[in-house]
Amino acid sequence: GNEKIFYVEVPAGGELTIGMTHNTYDSRHETRWGGSCPGANLVACTDDPDTLQHSWINTQDSSQRAYFIVDAYSSGSGDFVLA
Repeated sequence: GNEKIFYVEVPAGGELTIGMTHNTYDSRHETRWGGSCPGANLVACTDDPDTLQHSWINTQDSSQRAYFIVDAYSSGSGDFVLA
């Protein structure tokens, strides 16, 4: 599909807050953590509003990789801004 996957290492006890401030199409986005891409554990999956931010606190004893996945709701594509 047209999905784009971003990732960041979140240290133990650290908090990730991520989302889109703007986009030009009907998107959906999800945040996941742990394991290999696209992440073994779901934090949140959002269709609307497209600009809803997700937050996750790493309560594990070690650094964990978090993934933010941006995709179209159906078949669209376009530009977006992460924050």
